[in-house]
Amino acid sequence: MPMSRQLPRWGTILKIAIIVCTMGYCVLLCSWSVRNNDDTGRSDKAVVVDDGQALPQFIPNLGHAILHIAPNNDDAKTEEPKISHDVGHDDMDDRLDLRPKPGLTLDFRSMIQRLRSNSTSWRFRRDNLLKLRKQIKDFLGRDFLNSAFLTRDNTPLNSSVLFYKILPEGVLPVVRDLWVQLPKAPVYSGRQYKTCSVVGSSGILTGSKCGRLIDSTEFVFRMNNAPTSDDFMVDVGKRTNQMSETGKSLAKVSLNASETFNLSCLPSTPFPDKLFQDTSKPLPKILLVRLPTFPETDLVRLITRGCRVVPKGEGQLVLWDSRINVKMNDFWRQNGLKLKMSSGFFSITLALHLCREIHVFGFWPFSLSSERKAVPYHYHDLLITTKVIHNFIEEFDLLVRLHEHGLIKLHVDDCTQER
Repeated sequence: MPMSRQLPRWGTILKIAIIVCTMGYCVLLCSWSVRNNDDTGRSDKAVVVDDGQALPQFIPNLGHAILHIAPNNDDAKTEEPKISHDVGHDDMDDRLDLRPKPGLTLDFRSMIQRLRSNSTSWRFRRDNLLKLRKQIKDFLGRDFLNSAFLTRDNTPLNSSVLFYKILPEGVLPVVRDLWVQLPKAPVYSGRQYKTCSVVGSSGILTGSKCGRLIDSTEFVFRMNNAPTSDDFMVDVGKRTNQMSETGKSLAKVSLNASETFNLSCLPSTPFPDKLFQDTSKPLPKILLVRLPTFPETDLVRLITRGCRVVPKGEGQLVLWDSRINVKMNDFWRQNGLKLKMSSGFFSITLALHLCREIHVFGFWPFSLSSERKAVPYHYHDLLITTKVIHNFIEEFDLLVRLHEHGLIKLHVDDCTQER
């Protein structure tokens, strides 16, 4: 073929190749621009939930978790990232491993040794607390702490609630007399405490002289009507901000000591929302009853009728939907707690989200103290129990691990001798 006829053909091919390359470059440029704009748009549309972490608005079921605006985090660009002292800011990607170490023994002597091995260098670890909060919320749901409290918003009038553990009899409607006593919003919304005490009922408290230290903290959790009368005040303190009850423990007191409890049902007293919504003022005392309860039908009947089953002048009844506790138990099971958590460990789980520094007293699974003195089951009675619902030694081992990670301060000795 003559050269003069080949040149036009090659010229045409070259032109087509140039056009194709140009179009491909334009497509790549447009794609990069759209993706960059989309990323910027998502960042601008982020919302802030209760632990201070920004999430895109397309995350479903945020409910009433939006509480506050996150502070400016310009310091995050420095070479050495600083641990934030504001609630919920966790820039660490690594997870906190609380699982028991292989070969770890749970005998009396080794646990005491673990508690005392780092007594001089021990400190609260804010970074570890933020990691654990995030892990719990990732497992239970970011809004679990608010959604588990029965409120007038999440529990409509005449809606069905599981009040005790016999189905279908345990599913009862929320009548108006009870509904008006529910808070408008979760009682702990927007609240954080610098120091808290979680006070168990073990006889290890007898003679501990921990009362002054307990009362010096900002918020005090107690369980199951543990007394704070003058006979025990030196060891266990006087103040109570939240008393956590099961239906069984509350029934024993309220139904057998009606002279000290207000069991009247009418007229119903509306929940004092203003006292709870002003976060600049201390909360009134809370009696937290965990539902579903055991089938104490008399107590359930009183509660569902809107009766005030709280000691006179001793605070406000708040109901907690314990179906979330199934997932709580699953979370702690992954960290070595095989049986269901106790009432005390439930309170510690709440404190991990409400408090920056948590002091734990009155948790002790052994019949002897570290000084080899006999320790009764409770500090306030002579109860002897053989019914196994919780594994207290396993639970105490987990508490020791929380202590070792700087998440709680576990007190087991005479408080006057602590540094």
